[in-house]
Amino acid sequence: MLYDTALTYTLNQGVIYKERTVLQWAALEPKQRKYTLAALQLGGGESAVKLLVRSGIHPWTLASGVPPLVYASGGGHETIVRYLLYDALNIWQRHAPQRAPTCDEWNQLTEPWDEAGRPWTLQDALHHAAKGGHLKVVELLCQHIDVSKPSISGTLFTTSASQGGSIEIMQILLKYGAELGPSALYNAIIEGHLALALDILSRRPMDASYRGSNDCNQTLLHYAAKKGHADIVKNLLDYGADHEVVDSWGYTALDLAIYGSHDDVIKILADMPESAPPFTHDDLSDSYDSYDST
Repeated sequence: MLYDTALTYTLNQGVIYKERTVLQWAALEPKQRKYTLAALQLGGGESAVKLLVRSGIHPWTLASGVPPLVYASGGGHETIVRYLLYDALNIWQRHAPQRAPTCDEWNQLTEPWDEAGRPWTLQDALHHAAKGGHLKVVELLCQHIDVSKPSISGTLFTTSASQGGSIEIMQILLKYGAELGPSALYNAIIEGHLALALDILSRRPMDASYRGSNDCNQTLLHYAAKKGHADIVKNLLDYGADHEVVDSWGYTALDLAIYGSHDDVIKILADMPESAPPFTHDDLSDSYDSYDST
């Protein structure tokens, strides 16, 4: 697994000239070590990551602008995340070459780690871990981040968690004070995470009628019907979603269910009662005419 993963990051313009192990690639191609390190962190190669750090590669080396903690967190590798948070820098300082690298060597081997970027890195790592459904990594990162404060990126941590579908991760974030917005329910519905969608609805029932910031002006009921999520459709209706609302093209949720041939959803929506048409001036005139005729 490590060999296959590392090749993605260490080949020269996508051409394999000779098959080698991941550490052979790292040794022969110094300028590619940061990509090898990133691949190992993403793939979960803990022992090889430690070996590269001891060989002098800075543990916070960026690969394609992405910090290593983000790679490891997105891959759900708790032990590597813990190593990067607590041990890696001290180990690198003990084993790094004493000679200061030249400017050219520095540019080839690493991009310097800016401590000012640490808050952003931690938050980005948490977003990736939450989105990937990696509970242990989320628990670990929450010890280093105040999730009650807005994310620097502007994305709520609960929004990322809703994409992963883990109720446990959502509960942990809320326990630590993370904000829960309507986009969380939207993501849970789009991804078909019924249990999480119901949990969010129980906390924010007003979101059942939420319209996302989309060009088609569709409600969550539209999206659930279009995706064929019958259980979610039923629960949105139970929480007061309006089944007769039309989108920008004049389609109701039932129209979208019919278009997608989602029979279970069609039955639920077709059985919903129609509301009375709104009272108009013509109706008022008719009522006066009826009164005068008597």
